[in-house]
Amino acid sequence: MLSNLKISIRIAIGSVVAIVALVILILYSESQLNTIYNLIQNQNKLANDSVLSADNIISSARTFTYIFGVLVTLFIIGYSIIMLRSIIVPLKMIIERAQQLQRVCITNLGKGLMAMSKGDMSVEVEKATKHLNLNSKDELGSMAATIDKVISQSQAGIDAYEIVREKINELNLETEKLINDSNDGKLDNRGDVSKFEGFYQEIVKGFNGVLDAVILPVQDGARVLEIYSTGDLTPRVTAEYKGQHQLIKNSINKVGESISGILSQVTEAVQATSSASAEISSSTEEMAAGAQEQSS
Repeated sequence: MLSNLKISIRIAIGSVVAIVALVILILYSESQLNTIYNLIQNQNKLANDSVLSADNIISSARTFTYIFGVLVTLFIIGYSIIMLRSIIVPLKMIIERAQQLQRVCITNLGKGLMAMSKGDMSVEVEKATKHLNLNSKDELGSMAATIDKVISQSQAGIDAYEIVREKINELNLETEKLINDSNDGKLDNRGDVSKFEGFYQEIVKGFNGVLDAVILPVQDGARVLEIYSTGDLTPRVTAEYKGQHQLIKNSINKVGESISGILSQVTEAVQATSSASAEISSSTEEMAAGAQEQSS
């Protein structure tokens, strides 16, 4: 703005100097004409015809001087208007573009970031401000280039915001898929880490790790219980776990040990009962044989 003010002052000073020069030229011409007129008047006594001719010359000279002065004045005014327009129009464009950048792009980007901080990924920010592309090598051109650079930086910020918003939405969809698969009993499904990079990939790997930590002990326990259902009570859960998973492991192993112990007791009781039955049967047979011998 200071540079533009300097340009305006220079134009005004130039216009004043031109007008002063024009006034001096007119005054000088008038003085010369008066001198010529006085000389002609002195010669008037010698030749009256010369006086008439001199009057015509003076009149023509005055007319030419006035016309020239008017033309110079019009030229100065026109040149000043053109120069002012060459400053005001680009300056107005620069101001309007800066206001649009602040009012649209920067404001909407701020709203989007605020919504993102609250978990709302639905706010889309568009790059609505175009570059000035003002090809000028003066102060206005330098100012326009600075505004264009700010616009480029703002557009880069909007692009980065949109990329982050897209990645978070993709991460949210992947998380919802994992949750739905878990609710549906599809415990073998995992998140696709190839879709993401960097921090986002680490988050998906973390989800997969959590699922592995939760589901693997359950799968080990289910495998052992399935073997128990076939009548083989010898397998045990041998993997090392922590916390609640260790309690599940111990409980399953205790179930196997308890059922195995009960079956052992039942087997022993059955065997004892079988032995007693055999002894009773043998005694009965002996008693029957003895009775037959006595009767005979």
